[in-house]
Amino acid sequence: MSNEARRYHERLDAMKMVLFDLRRGMRIIREDYETEIHLGEGSRVAASIEQLRNAYGFNITGDGSKKDPYQLIDKNQWPTLLKVTDEIKDAYYLSAHWLDIRQNRFEMDGHACVQCKDGASILHCHHITYENLFCEDVELDLQALCDSCHKNVHKKARLKFPSGLTIEQVKSLGFEGVIEEWLRPPEPDYHDPNYKPVQNLLPGFEALSHGY
Repeated sequence: MSNEARRYHERLDAMKMVLFDLRRGMRIIREDYETEIHLGEGSRVAASIEQLRNAYGFNITGDGSKKDPYQLIDKNQWPTLLKVTDEIKDAYYLSAHWLDIRQNRFEMDGHACVQCKDGASILHCHHITYENLFCEDVELDLQALCDSCHKNVHKKARLKFPSGLTIEQVKSLGFEGVIEEWLRPPEPDYHDPNYKPVQNLLPGFEALSHGY
């Protein structure tokens, strides 16, 4: 196994462990948890929490300090987002929606970079913000940039494609949106007098979550 593959599995194992402990009600303090659990290199709790929040949509509060430890609000929460893979990201940039608004923005900018005014180089359609992904405002959310200016903008702003998308968005790109086993809450104890069936699943989520 390559070092890169090993680090990937270490990070994944750490994330699985963090979610498991959050589901059983643990209030996680970063420093204590990393010391006691002996997480692998590159598998810090903060990185796992960031992925669980941004790539899977788990409602985790706190900053990991002793005063405000990490805590999962609903121990039976299903993920509300699906992690973006390279294939999903590529599918977005090949979608009819993107190709259409990209062309509209190029025409609006006169097929030239808005920063250096270069009209001879290959242009990129840059997201000023990803907040309106799938329903971008062509005038406010996008701009045409040459390759050099585009790299400089991303280097300074550190803008990144979202880590997670909603199930509806993933389905619109032609993907099934399978929920991995470790992300699902444990099977409920139907004999528990306090058991209550989940009522607030997102549209389209129930069929996906049971399609395994």
